[in-house]
Amino acid sequence: MTGLVARIQAIVLTILICTVTLTVLLTTNKFKDALSTTIDAHYRSVIGDMRSYIEDGVNLGVGLEDVTEAKAAMSREVAADRNLRFVEIFDTEGAVRLSTDPTNVGSPVPPAWLEAARRGGGIWQLGDAEGMILGIRLASAFSPYLGTVVLGYANAQRDERLTRATKDMVENAVIIIISCSLVLLPVLLLVLRWPVRRVRAIEQALAEVAGRGRVSDHPDEPVLGAALTVVAAVRRNLSDVHQEIDRLDQL
Repeated sequence: MTGLVARIQAIVLTILICTVTLTVLLTTNKFKDALSTTIDAHYRSVIGDMRSYIEDGVNLGVGLEDVTEAKAAMSREVAADRNLRFVEIFDTEGAVRLSTDPTNVGSPVPPAWLEAARRGGGIWQLGDAEGMILGIRLASAFSPYLGTVVLGYANAQRDERLTRATKDMVENAVIIIISCSLVLLPVLLLVLRWPVRRVRAIEQALAEVAGRGRVSDHPDEPVLGAALTVVAAVRRNLSDVHQEIDRLDQL
């Protein structure tokens, strides 16, 4: 019976571990999705502000590369946000006109950027090896398509926060498993004590019936005692029947 109790405890502990583990995995995935959505929304707001600065300047007759407020805003955002890799403006032919990295000015953008910009349709999004690229078309009172402003942000911030959150959740999960184990396992011993005692009594009584054909008194288990007495009587009657059959066969 000790083995049975140990197996029940092992099953309960396994269920507990599986439940907590699945909860941590599901929570981690949900947190990752929510975090990605929040970060994406932030940078969509940033690129929307950039668009406003640029289009306001262009409507006043300033060229794409000469919008002072846009230059200041681009430099300010990149300096304040370590995950913001760059902000650039390129024209309808894909040539960079303004960039937070001066070495990129005049160089062509990747074909995928230009293709996404020409499709239009609001803010577009592409991925690369380091993170995400967001872009939106620029327009003015004089032209429906002047060029595109793009920004790139790294996934480092998301990954760092996700790693930290996952570590905290795993530590909490371990604490929960240990705490529940310290409570549940002794409780199981107490709860199973009475059923185990009854099973042991039944095993002992059945062994007596099988061995001697009779049972001892069971004052604590009157129903069990009566049932086993009937079983013992049936065994004796069967034994008498077999003896009578053997006697008749010898005649």
